[in-house]
Amino acid sequence: MRKLLKTFNGFSLCFGTSEKSVRARRSLGGVLLIITALLFLNPLEVSAQDRPEKLAEEIQKQLRSSVFSPYLYDSYSRHDYELLWVGKDQLSPAGQEIYALIRDAGEVGLVPEDYNYSEINRLWMDARYYHPDEFPAAQSAEMEILLTEGFTRYVSDLTTGLLSQTTYARAQLAGDITPEIPELLNAARNNESVEPILTRMQPDNPQYWKLLEFYSKAYNGDYQLDYDEKQELAANLEKMRWYSQRTLGQRYVYINLPSFTMQVYEAEEIVFSTKTIIGTENHPTPEMSKLITHMTLNPRWYMPRSIAIRQHLPKIQEDLEHLSRGNYRVYEQTESGRFEEVDPEKIEWEQKNRENFDYYLWQDAGLYNALGRVVFRFPNNQAIFMHDTPDKHLFDQEKRAESSGCIRIENPMELAHYFLQDQPEWDGERIEEITSRENEIRVDLKEPVPIHIVYYTAAVNSSGELEFFEDLYYLMYPLKMALKILENDN
Repeated sequence: MRKLLKTFNGFSLCFGTSEKSVRARRSLGGVLLIITALLFLNPLEVSAQDRPEKLAEEIQKQLRSSVFSPYLYDSYSRHDYELLWVGKDQLSPAGQEIYALIRDAGEVGLVPEDYNYSEINRLWMDARYYHPDEFPAAQSAEMEILLTEGFTRYVSDLTTGLLSQTTYARAQLAGDITPEIPELLNAARNNESVEPILTRMQPDNPQYWKLLEFYSKAYNGDYQLDYDEKQELAANLEKMRWYSQRTLGQRYVYINLPSFTMQVYEAEEIVFSTKTIIGTENHPTPEMSKLITHMTLNPRWYMPRSIAIRQHLPKIQEDLEHLSRGNYRVYEQTESGRFEEVDPEKIEWEQKNRENFDYYLWQDAGLYNALGRVVFRFPNNQAIFMHDTPDKHLFDQEKRAESSGCIRIENPMELAHYFLQDQPEWDGERIEEITSRENEIRVDLKEPVPIHIVYYTAAVNSSGELEFFEDLYYLMYPLKMALKILENDN
């Protein structure tokens, strides 16, 4: 500017003081004033003033074409379409957090490219070549919505899984997460980390977080897993995410079928653990989440019809004494619905088969009752329960798939004492006195206890070691194959 004024003074001396010279100087002064004004009026500042309005227009365009528009539009419109992740030529602090989650998606078993990683990188690299206020609004808006879409899909996959539980096809955006999206975006707008919300949305199963830690270490080369083990681990994480909306509870029973174990958790601490015997491959124990409501001491065994026909009818036909040796009674149901005991000597057993067997076999309580001294009941339509057994030798086997579907546990009386510890009328002495008899007694729990029967082929044991188990019922195989197909597609 000083140079400009010096030039102007020089021109003044050249023109002299005549009237003509004065008019010339005035004319030149006007030109110089215009030049000076143009120099002081930075065109970039004019552009910057219009930029928010232009960005809002571009954001609306991007939202209209977004497949996630129904979930995102309201969050942006409420804030006048302000950018959340992108600030001029760089990512905002919130944008950097989301970018890092997408970049590191492989650590949690996901694929960065599923969340627009390359496209975001391309735009971000382009932004570096522009003045902060010159980066085109259209590209800023595009990068903003790419990050939002990528983050939305990432949240869905992380918290509910990549695949549909029923078809094993690539899952659509999970409806369960849509109420959380505004909360996540608002946290980012308030400069709060989204990590606590994401943590809350993932499974509350302690095993999930332990397996995830091992997967992350393996991904980063800090723990050695071969391809099959890594695939097994990924499949277990995927399956756990399917149930992320299911709360295990503060105190619950956790039975993992392939590991042949039952544990009682209080928060994240295991307070009781024992071995289990589960259903055979032909009669698998189903997965379920129910409530243990009561126990039966000295239970009678009301034998399911399928077991009576398959396992006992041939033995009865061969030797009628099979009934007396096992303390079995035979009943039939009358027209009024009552059950009446029938003399087995009066039944033509050799004529009975699956089609015409209309009797019920009940086993009296006692030392050799198939249910042992106690049954833990959690009402369900598959007639599954957890119980004692007289066949203790089976717990010495490594593979314990020996039942017809119900779950036998090695230390049932210890579990009974644990459940009744807050019911002083059922102290240890009374329980032992009752179970020494043969009359059936129902004991209701003061507080029902959740029970989760699950099927996972990977777990971290109490020593902190990663273990893999046989896929007994071949439930994980199709899941692994579906994930492998998805991996190859990427």
